[in-house]
Parts: sequence; C-alpha cells; structure tokens
Amino acid sequence: LGMYSNYEFIMMGINLIIIALFKAVTASLGHAFLEKGNNKNDLYLKSQVINNWIACLCVGLYICLSQDFIMAWIGNEYILNDNILYAGGCVLYFIIVKSNLESFKDAAGMFNEMRNISILTALIKIILSIILVKFLGLSGVLLATAISVFLTSFWYYPYIFTKQLLSCKFRDTMKISIKNLAISFIITCSCYILCTFIDFGI
Repeated sequence: LGMYSNYEFIMMGINLIIIALFKAVTASLGHAFLEKGNNKNDLYLKSQVINNWIACLCVGLYICLSQDFIMAWIGNEYILNDNILYAGGCVLYFIIVKSNLESFKDAAGMFNEMRNISILTALIKIILSIILVKFLGLSGVLLATAISVFLTSFWYYPYIFTKQLLSCKFRDTMKISIKNLAISFIITCSCYILCTFIDFGI
C-alpha cells in the first residue's frame, strides 16, 4: 500500500485538475439551464463526448508514463506490477466520468435524487473489495472501486437526468456512454502498446 501511494499521488494530481475544471463549468451549466431556448440534450451529449476525450487522454498518459515517472523520481524498487497500473487507470477513468456527471447534478440542483447512490456505491465497493482482494490483491481493491461506480453512478445519474432534466431517452444516453467507454479502452490500449516500443531513456 505504501508503494501504491506514489501512483495515487499522481492520480490525485490529475483528479484535482479535473475537479477544478468541472467546478468552473458548473456555474455556466446552471446559467445555461435557466435560459430559455438552450438545448439541454445537446449540452449533455456534447459534454459527455468532451469529457470522454479528457478521460481518455488522462488515463492514456497515466498508464503510459507513470512507471517511467516513478522510476525517474524515486527509483526502480518502487515500481509496482502492470496489473495494478491497469486497475488504477480504470479507477481514474470512472473518477473523471463521474466528475462530469456531478457537475450536471450540481448545476441542475438535483441533490435529493442522488443522496442515496453514494451509500450504495460504498456498500458495493466494500463487498467487491473483500471478494476480489483474495484473488487479485491490491488490483482487486482498485477494480472494486471502478466496478462499484460502473454499477451505480455510471448509469443512475443519466437515468435521473433523462427522467427529470433531459428529453432524450435513457437508452440513447447509455449507448453513447458505452460507446465512449469502448473508444477510450481501444485508444488507451493502442497508446500503451505503442509506448512499449518507445525507449524514453530512463
């Protein structure tokens, strides 16, 4: 766990930048929701696409460069295996995706509708962590975090949005979310494979 804190430090740095970005956008979204004539569906769908590219970029850089960064920073003995790196990338992706959903929730003032989802996410995370840690170790705990968000916030937020805020269908929004997830996975894997052939001289 102590060695993983170095990777977590990198993730926290990325996450702080993302949170600051979406906090700045929240006020603009709230103003846009109040103005007549603005297409909320268009705002939501475009933000999802932009958010996905941001997540894809951040996860790609994290997976491709973290090992080399830590090696140059504190040495080879603090490098963890790639499985933990991949699991951390999954966590980072869903953290960034959730940040965008949180911005829409805050902008629309939909606090009561979402109040119980965090409790459910935490319960699922605890149960999955206990199960997966026995088979996968630290990677299992990280995957439990990613899976818990995927099983709750990833679909529940869009469901509430389409029910109370947007006029598009929930099925259509989820198709876009799954498509974005698949695109990010393919691009990140491709970038990682390319990076394995590049010698950074570290």
